[in-house]
Amino acid sequence: MTRLEIVESLIQQILALGLEIELVTLDAGFYSVDVINYLSRFNFIIGVPVGKVGIHRNFNGDYTVKSNGKKATFRLIVHQGREKEYLAKGTNLDVNRSIVVKWYNKVRTPIETSYKLIKSFLIFTSSRSWLFRLFIFVLAMLIYTLYLLLKVTTSKENFRLLLTILLLQDNITILQ
Repeated sequence: MTRLEIVESLIQQILALGLEIELVTLDAGFYSVDVINYLSRFNFIIGVPVGKVGIHRNFNGDYTVKSNGKKATFRLIVHQGREKEYLAKGTNLDVNRSIVVKWYNKVRTPIETSYKLIKSFLIFTSSRSWLFRLFIFVLAMLIYTLYLLLKVTTSKENFRLLLTILLLQDNITILQ
């Protein structure tokens, strides 16, 4: 599936449920002329790879991107992040630039944080088997979900210790 087909499919599923879309927020992986043109009928904020726009300074204005004979025009906001690197957002919203950045971060930060936490539960493997790697990722998500349920009563380190004891106890039982 192309990026556009993924976005269209997800939005159609949401609309089929009878839900109203107030804001679409996508990360830079979906940045393309086709996606931006499709999103123009909704309020949207999309992460934009700074390297692709070539603007490495604070900027807030109209920007046109062209690709394969197609073009899309949107408002581009380039700003400095926490580590002084430049970050870019594309939008069609007519609000203050700081509000655009705040809304984008409000949606994306929890997603990025939860993904990083899930990765911390992953087992490192050099296996090239797609099925095995998927199994390991699903297992990590299950362990992470269990951690979320228990994190009120235990720390991350104690939870890892608990898992280690449980897993080792099973292995010791099997060996006996």
